[in-house]
Amino acid sequence: MVKERLQQVGFAGLIGAVAGATLTAHRGRAAAAVGALAGAAGLGAAEAVARARQRPGEIPALWSRILASGALAAPLGWAADRLTGAGPVPVATAAGAAAGAIGLRPQKVLLGPVVGALIGLGLGRSGQRAGSVAAAAAVVGFRVSSAVLFRDPQLSLLAERATAEDLPFVVPLASQTRYVGTDYVRSLAQVLGGTYTPEVADIGIVASLDELAGPSFDPAGVDPLVREFYEHTTRFALDIVPEWRMWVRPGYLLYRTVLARPLGQANVPMSQREAQHGVRSRIDTISDVEGTVSVRGWIRSRADTGEPIYVGIYTTYRHEGRGYVSVGFPLPQASFTATLLPRARPGGGLVLDSHSELDQPGHYLTYIDAQTAELTTVAVPGFAERLDVYVEAANGTTQLRAEHAFWVFGLPFLILHYRITRKPRLVLDREELADEAVEEGAERSRARRPHHELAQPGLDVLPEHPAGIVPAAGDQRRRVGLGTAAADRGQQRVRDARLMSGEGHRQAEPEVVLFHLAVRPGRGVLDFLYRRAGLSRGQQRAEPPVGQPPHPAERGGCRTAQPDVERLGRPRAHGGA
Repeated sequence: MVKERLQQVGFAGLIGAVAGATLTAHRGRAAAAVGALAGAAGLGAAEAVARARQRPGEIPALWSRILASGALAAPLGWAADRLTGAGPVPVATAAGAAAGAIGLRPQKVLLGPVVGALIGLGLGRSGQRAGSVAAAAAVVGFRVSSAVLFRDPQLSLLAERATAEDLPFVVPLASQTRYVGTDYVRSLAQVLGGTYTPEVADIGIVASLDELAGPSFDPAGVDPLVREFYEHTTRFALDIVPEWRMWVRPGYLLYRTVLARPLGQANVPMSQREAQHGVRSRIDTISDVEGTVSVRGWIRSRADTGEPIYVGIYTTYRHEGRGYVSVGFPLPQASFTATLLPRARPGGGLVLDSHSELDQPGHYLTYIDAQTAELTTVAVPGFAERLDVYVEAANGTTQLRAEHAFWVFGLPFLILHYRITRKPRLVLDREELADEAVEEGAERSRARRPHHELAQPGLDVLPEHPAGIVPAAGDQRRRVGLGTAAADRGQQRVRDARLMSGEGHRQAEPEVVLFHLAVRPGRGVLDFLYRRAGLSRGQQRAEPPVGQPPHPAERGGCRTAQPDVERLGRPRAHGGA
């Protein structure tokens, strides 16, 4: 501790020496030498006093930080004056603007150049033209004005060299490299140990919403669709529409270019045009020897390029009878954590909010020591977010929606509008084909065609168009259509239709699967299945349905009680169904 304190005082003395020399350089070499000694002694003594009065978990006193910032600005102002000869007003204005930008708060960004310009004008009228003096005075003046006008701290040191157990609201997982990226969980598994599983098929960002129960949230009141989204997130697809406030766009473009893209983290789409490229969402996990999932990494990237959007580690924990969600965003040797309090939303929705009077919710920036794993954590009360997931009725159906809003220094700057839809999935299983002859025909057809659609049991076939789109015309390639079964007109018959769900089978309104095949000389798998399933032309209706082409309707028998879907008929050259 004593050695570290001496290093801190020595470094402050070095900064003071450079500042003193540049502040007095315009008076000659002798004055510069005296200024260097005075600056070293003065700033070194200030650092020693500030460190001696510093309490555990606190940062040095404000007055010492103001002196240090002025000392750092002096040599920069001296260099600017020597290189440009601009004079006190431009140098002071630039120094104030830089200090305001570092403050991040929009009010400080505006205040900085104003204070700098006023100080520069005052120095110019008094005959003081040294750039070092102008820069140092502008920075010190801005810091003092800012401390008087903005008393609520936007950063506060919570802990130094703490353990992870001392800070349950922090996710202490950092990136070991300068780039986070979509392979982060894989690399994390090599550090932590355990079994890495990429792109888990059916998993959620939380194991169970029941873990979040507390005075402000009762999981029993959540809509089943909202619960399913959190507990089985990978069943859903997300579309993002970002809504940025105009004032934040320039700053975000700079952040995105300098930090987000080089880091491969927190790279939110800037416009709706970018968002239209689509979002690929997956969850990678790390499990212990017993198979229990210990790490859930929700990874979102651009569907077209694979460029990372978010890489978040989702955890839950309980504290004093309440459940919380903590999301850690890994950074090089650090982590940015959002700890959110769950609250019930009218209508069965769920709100996760970082703003609360409790001591757990909030945002925390943590440095993680690579050797000791000790944590140094800073709270960021100037940042806030709220995630609102709810259901709404539209067009006779229940749809899942989410609004993710962000504030900085009390000002709203971004809302992410999510449209959450269940991923279309059609499971074609041999058992559902319901006919041994169909299986035999498929087996023989495989020998002729190396590329076949029904070669594997339980094959997932994703439709190329959403349900309800007009069926494929006769000149298109094979497609799979999904839709509600129409009344029996002699061309289709559906019995005992069932919908497959994650929990099992449940009765639902009949559905029909349409296979639209283009006319071509070759015979494919579905042509063969059509013949082998007994869909012969000998079984014909006496009268064709009204409005249908006058060719015979085709029917096929079914020998089992399993779900039976009969073929509509093959498109003819004239395009009839």
